Amino acid sequence: MRTSEKSRQSEMQRKVPSVRFCRDMARPPCVLIRAAVLFAVGVLLALLLQAFWPPNVLGLHTTGPLRAGPNTWWLFPVCGVAAAVIGLLCPCIDSRIGGPSLARQEWTMVLRCLAVFVGIIHAGAKIEFGSEERLALTLAVLSLGLWWAYDGSWGGLGVGLGNAGSAVLVAHLLLYNSTMPSPSDLLFARSWLPSTFFAGGVTVGNIGRQLALYDWQGAPVKIHTS
Repeated sequence: MRTSEKSRQSEMQRKVPSVRFCRDMARPPCVLIRAAVLFAVGVLLALLLQAFWPPNVLGLHTTGPLRAGPNTWWLFPVCGVAAAVIGLLCPCIDSRIGGPSLARQEWTMVLRCLAVFVGIIHAGAKIEFGSEERLALTLAVLSLGLWWAYDGSWGGLGVGLGNAGSAVLVAHLLLYNSTMPSPSDLLFARSWLPSTFFAGGVTVGNIGRQLALYDWQGAPVKIHTS
């Protein structure tokens, strides 16, 4: 009996974010507030990415359609919309295939995850790795470590991979539609970009889960175990 009760409590805890998501669907103002917050988070992360945009990757200056500058204004609304979609869908995905434990959804853990994400993009932009393979492997290990430490769910892994794949696809479309894509742009798209957006997807997903635990009236969602 005690085992079955514990399993029931664990199942209810895992479904709390999805319950919050479904209730918010019946209350559009809550969805709009969460979407606005997530959009702002996405824009801020895009600003952060531009601040750490690698000016010199393995000795090659990034040029062409992927260079940071006035022509990359579209990056901010795109990242904002992507963050809103990821943050709103993560609780629903967790209800289907399971999500991270509630201990990983505290604000302290979310802020630590954000700090590690900043460290990853800083390392990828500033540290000289010597080769494309070493850069890609190091960032991939760091990004997977972030997912394992602060998420650990299959849903979070799928969201991160989807975000990384979408970013790489858009980057390659921009490169191959340009007249002469530079070698450094190709290097940037293949090594630095996937791991960065994978870690960003995991980070935004954790923020979205945490926001889903609040009813936007100052009180967190209560878990009923009876």
